[in-house]
Amino acid sequence: MIYTAGYYGRDFQQFKATVKHLDAAVIDIRLMPQSRFFPDWRKRNLELELSPSYFHVVELGNKAFKENRIEILDLAAGMQFVKRIIEEIQRDVILLCACKSLSTCHRHIVAEAFRKEGHKVQELPDA
Repeated sequence: MIYTAGYYGRDFQQFKATVKHLDAAVIDIRLMPQSRFFPDWRKRNLELELSPSYFHVVELGNKAFKENRIEILDLAAGMQFVKRIIEEIQRDVILLCACKSLSTCHRHIVAEAFRKEGHKVQELPDA
């Protein structure tokens, strides 16, 4: 299963518990995995808290996020990387981004691309 989630408005400790409960790996699909306002969601902290189950796949980042539009850096390469991770770890994954709303976030494009390939994809509910 491929889950998707935006961290905005989520409690980090609850998210971490969900990751553990699902026995999932977290794949960060932000172009730049930083947060000025939420230090728990910075790449360094995610690596420390979720290791070895944290991966950053820059290829699935939105290179046009500063322009309020969506343009995935390299969808095909990013999807290949995620599929390799899934194959190697044999676990579910959570595609993580910052945006609260799936409908306005680039992760909906990534999720739809995986659906078109036959993967089951589901948005994690807000905690």
